[in-house]
Amino acid sequence: MRVVLFNPRATRRSRKPRFPTGLGEVCAELHGRFEYRIVDGNLRDAPPAISSLLPKAKGKSVLGISVMPGFQAVGAISVSKEIKSRHAQVNIIWGGFFSSSYPRTILNSGYVDAVAVGQGTATFLETLSALRTREIKELEIPGLMTRDEANGFRFTPRPMGPMSSNEIPYHTFPMKEYLQPTGIGKRTLYYASSMGCTQTCSFCGIKQVYGGARSWYRQPPELVEQQIRKVQAAYGADSVQFVDADQFAEEQWAFELLDRLSALQLAWRGYARVEFMFRQKEDFWHWLKGTGCACLFLGAEGADADELFHMTKTVTVEQTLEVARHCREVEILPEFSYVIGSPRETADTLNATISSIRRLKRICPRSNVIIYFYSGPCRESALSPAHSETALEELVRGDNYNRMVWNSLQHTSLEHRVVRRAVAFRRVLYSRFPKVTDVSRSTVAEWLSKTIAAWRYQLGVYGNPIELECLDRLANISKIE
Repeated sequence: MRVVLFNPRATRRSRKPRFPTGLGEVCAELHGRFEYRIVDGNLRDAPPAISSLLPKAKGKSVLGISVMPGFQAVGAISVSKEIKSRHAQVNIIWGGFFSSSYPRTILNSGYVDAVAVGQGTATFLETLSALRTREIKELEIPGLMTRDEANGFRFTPRPMGPMSSNEIPYHTFPMKEYLQPTGIGKRTLYYASSMGCTQTCSFCGIKQVYGGARSWYRQPPELVEQQIRKVQAAYGADSVQFVDADQFAEEQWAFELLDRLSALQLAWRGYARVEFMFRQKEDFWHWLKGTGCACLFLGAEGADADELFHMTKTVTVEQTLEVARHCREVEILPEFSYVIGSPRETADTLNATISSIRRLKRICPRSNVIIYFYSGPCRESALSPAHSETALEELVRGDNYNRMVWNSLQHTSLEHRVVRRAVAFRRVLYSRFPKVTDVSRSTVAEWLSKTIAAWRYQLGVYGNPIELECLDRLANISKIE
């Protein structure tokens, strides 16, 4: 059986090769059991045509596509439609966060045969094994959703389970192309040492996608060290970008992992909770810096206590500012995320968030601030009996697309003046303070951006930043995410 794994292009404007951690987890289980080929649309050289890798004669073949929300969904749709029109016999299976959020909509398209919902590694492996003797419409595998005209949707949830304990077969990937410059190093490896999240933030879909009584698992520290050490020795990795939802979800595990990492003398970036970091003493911060920590992503999320309560966040503004101060003192670059535009957002709560961000920038001017526009519940329930009527292509067009990537407030019921102020403030902020970790920015563009936006930020005049909008159209200067 021929198996092709496809990682669609993730960004619209340029290709940004980075190691696909989800496919790495899958390949750790497939390696030695199935023959497979990997096609990555993010590589700088054009990937081979997928149709050329699939057999034209009899014999089963599978195209597995990992799909995250955003531009990857656009590429996955295009490739799936083309392959199904040319090779009707190919079993097309989608997995990943987007696929787990909209499984019925995807299956209703007619050109996807099955969706691996939630943690897809074990589901995909069992599906491949079953396809040796059965057809995909006949399968009843936990975590796999299928559809046929006679029986409708067929799905049984799969509880989340441990991550693979096998080593990732890095030699089957073009690793030298994946180790690209980032804000923390010249050859950065993207790595997932855990999966899922222990928190239940109301605006986040991780808990809903993975579900179950337990929705967080991690690799043993020795396995993480072993794999990173091999990539360092074989390909010259000098830094690690952890994509875990919380690097300190389990303290003893995190401390052992980072102690092991410090021996490798690598810079690293990870995610952490403000509340946890706030509780730490001075000696912890110096130890953390000594492990190689160069950057931390932290969820500040807002400034209004009632808003934070409805987000199920226990963080406070003062905790965020104190963590920023610690980061500045030990020279760790902090990146703080904020969520704007919930149904309870008012002019007062928005102004409180703006004021909080301005205080943050005074305490730690080099900090990166990332503002997400709340998109509301953007997923269908995998257990809901409702039949989705929205075409898959409509999900990746216009405002639906912007909503999916948290880049639009147009769908909300907020007052128009609140929406305008939020959008304008974000543009001025991003222009005045270009992202420090953006290695693609040019010195001239950065100077121009900061200079033009300086008077607006200084005086608090955010309305109608037409000049910044024009610059963004011409040169993507303000780096709206």
